[in-house]
Formats: sequence, structure tokens, C-alpha cells
Amino acid sequence: MITREAGAQTWTATGSMAETRIGHTGTALVDGRVLVCGGEVGVPTAASTTELYDPVKGTFSAGPAMTVGRSLHTATRLADGRVLVVGGRGTDDTAASTLSTAEIFDPKTGAFTATGSMASRRLDHAAVLLPSGRVLVTGGDDGTAFQSSAELFDPGTGVWSAAGTMAIERVAHTATLVGATVVVVGGSNGEPLASVDLFDPSAGTWSAGASMPVAHADHVALALDPTHLLVATGNATVTTATAGAELLELGKAWSPVAAAPNARSLGRALLLPNGTAIVACGRNAGGPIAATDAFDPRTRTWSSAGNLVIQRERCAAALLPGGRVLVTGGVSGLGYESSAEVYAPLGAGAACSASGACASGACADGVCCNRPCGGACERCDDGANKGTCVAVSGAKNHCPVAGQVCIDGLCRTGTGARCSDDGLAFEDTSGKRTSCNAYRCRPSDGACYDKCADSSQCAPGFACDGAQCTGGGSVDEGGCAMGHGPGSALGLAAFALVTGALRRRRR
Repeated sequence: MITREAGAQTWTATGSMAETRIGHTGTALVDGRVLVCGGEVGVPTAASTTELYDPVKGTFSAGPAMTVGRSLHTATRLADGRVLVVGGRGTDDTAASTLSTAEIFDPKTGAFTATGSMASRRLDHAAVLLPSGRVLVTGGDDGTAFQSSAELFDPGTGVWSAAGTMAIERVAHTATLVGATVVVVGGSNGEPLASVDLFDPSAGTWSAGASMPVAHADHVALALDPTHLLVATGNATVTTATAGAELLELGKAWSPVAAAPNARSLGRALLLPNGTAIVACGRNAGGPIAATDAFDPRTRTWSSAGNLVIQRERCAAALLPGGRVLVTGGVSGLGYESSAEVYAPLGAGAACSASGACASGACADGVCCNRPCGGACERCDDGANKGTCVAVSGAKNHCPVAGQVCIDGLCRTGTGARCSDDGLAFEDTSGKRTSCNAYRCRPSDGACYDKCADSSQCAPGFACDGAQCTGGGSVDEGGCAMGHGPGSALGLAAFALVTGALRRRRR
């Protein structure tokens, strides 16, 4: 049964496609639009139709038809902005329907044209763009058997060439460029795999990589930087989805990281411009899921990225301008979907409960912050500065040493108070004001002077005499001497002269 989540703060519905689609692809174009290609529009009919999403208008329009219907294919944006669509399943579910053909969409002409075909038929394979501009395609199912072979596409000539063989046959795997190395991870050859194959594009050779601690198939994988690969979720067994995650540093062993909040297989993952990884769609034992998760590489922790408006598996996902994410189609509890929705990270100062919801990738003190803000004497919800991490006074954040509090942005020993803006009183962390009477407030610790070195440490109308602030004015609740405005010192002197003269006359 489908669940439509109310009040999701980061995912909202957008325009719907003209057709229902699963097993399709969504590819971000250079101009910000998204090209949606093929997929099943009925069981088991693969579509040749395409649609284009306009992120400004939030609407889909009909795109050009592909040369053949495809589902479970790959679509890779080339270095020149064109899109290479490879393999997949054709118009029926027979072995002969598995495709070896490829075609290219050119945004300049708005049309697809056929290009060279692979040596092998492939569906459920993986494709990755190499630094040279070529595309490496690995593994897949040829309709009768799983494949270990790989092929290279040269976009300059439109020709495919053999690229060697992996150590094992794989489908439902991932191939990710990490630095200058392609890391092929997991997948299945009838059982989920933990093994890893490494491809060196410059040498054109394969080698074995360190195996993962656990198996992953139909998982997600993202290069976090030129040396680190995140692998998460997927099927750990044929029937069991996992929330587990592993991190590979090239040349070193895998290390476990915290499990994702949700177990899923068939999820989709994207790396946002802020460095946060978003995982959406997929299924677990209960069916399609709506929950989405975010991984912060800086802290190596997971958090919620909100809920999709509708549960989805076998969706397509693409990155939009401004760090937004478009999710299209898939299967929900109601069947095939034509609907789509957009993830829009929250701006600075917006209320949040997890970093994954923020465009900056940082949630601190309950608001989206311009940067991680968890240090001593730092706040991101400080009045007019909300959304910006600033140093603050008062015991609002913990200091590392017991008994210390934040005073003028530093951890010091004191009461946790700060001087008022006029310097005549101190305020506690709740803003309660206490007058310093004849003295001023000492900025170093937010306390009132009780002795003076000079009159600058005394309130207006008082002077330092014998280390004490003395004077003739009375003091109100705010610490101000009554009747001591500009020229008050002259007034006091004149009052003293007149009083002395009166006393002499009486004698």
C-alpha cells in the first residue's frame, strides 16, 4: 500500500511525465535540463520515447524518439555534452530482445543517431566516463548468461573495442571513477558479491581489488573525492536488503562506516555540490520506500534527507542546478508512476533536524548554517545572525574545561554573563540585567568592577578616589546616575560653590 508523506520539508511534487516509466534513465544536460529515456511503460514493453524536464518551469515536454525501445540500459553524458545510450532490453522479455546497439543524443540538434554496436548484448550493466572521454561498459546480462567482459566506446570514431575481462561475471554492480581508477564493486552472479575489480584506463588492464567486508548487489556507490569511494545499501543476500556502508581509500583496505538509516536495494545516489551524498528510492522487505538518507563525508555520519512525496523503486534520479535533485517514475504501491518530484535543500537559517536537509550540508543549533558550527562558543541561531556561525558570549555551548563558560567568544572562567551594550550592567544568559551601580562592567569576565584604577572604570557622574568610585549622583536600576547628563560635572561644581557661599553668609 502506498503512503503519501505529509509535511516533508525537502521533497515536493513537480510536473508529471507523459508516460509511466520504470527501468528508465535520467541524465542532466549541460543546460540544466534532464533527458529521460525509455524504460518500461507496460509489462514488458520498453519505450523508445523520451522526455525533457525544464527545471525553471518544472514541466516535462516530449523529446525525440530513440532508434529503439530500451529499459535497463545506461545513459552517460559525454565530455562534449552529448549523451550515449547503451544496451538494455528491447520490446519484449526474450533473450533476443537484449540489445548490443547504442545511440547518441545531441542537444544541439535535438535528435538521436545510431552509433557503433557493442560486441556483446548487455542489460543491467554499468557504464562510466573515463578521463580520456571514452566510455567503459562492464558486465551485464546478455539474455542467456552474465558477462565478465568489458568494452570501450570512442566518441570520436563511434567505434567499440574490447577492454579485457573482469575476474568474475557481474550484473547489478557499480563502476565508479575514483581518481584515475575505475572501481567495479559487488553486484551478482546469482549471489550478491563482495569482490572488487580495478581497471587502469591508461594501461587498459584489470587487477583485483580488496574485497568488501560484506556483499552488495543493486547498491549505490559514489566517489566522494579522488581517493575515497562510498558503497552503501543493496542486497547482502538474494532476499535481504542491507543498510550497511563501507568506505574504500584507494590502495588501502575497506573500512566500515555507520549504517544508513534505511535498508534498501535498487536505490539511487547523487553527490550534491556541498559534498553531501543523497540516497533515494529503492525497496526493502516491505516494498517501495519513501525515506531518503544523506551521508556527510566530513563527519562520516548519516542523517535523514526527508521523505519522498510517494514511495518509489526503480526510479531515475538526476542533479539539477542549485544542488536540487529530480526523481522520476518508478514503481509505487499503486503501480507504475509518471509522477516526479524535486529535492530542494533548505537555505541558511531555515529550521532543520539533519545536515542532509541543508544546501550548505550543515545543520547546527536547529538551523541550516553556512558551515559546521559545533565548536565552543559558536552558535548559528544567534538572532540577526541566524544561519551564520558566529562566536557568542554566555553559556550556550559547552567549553572543554569544566567550570568554563563562553565570554566574548572565548572559553573562560566566569559566571557566563556579558556586559550590557552601555557597559553599566551585566546580563546573564537569559538576558536578565543587573546594574553595576557606581561602577562599570568589566568586559573580560562580564562582572562589575568592585575597585577602580581610574575613573574610566566608574559609571557616569562618579570618579575614582582611593580605588573607589565616588560621586554625588544617585543611581537608577539601569546603573545610570540620576541627573548626570552632559555638563553634569560642571553642575556639581557650581552646586558646591553656591552651597559654600551660603554657609559663609550664615556665619
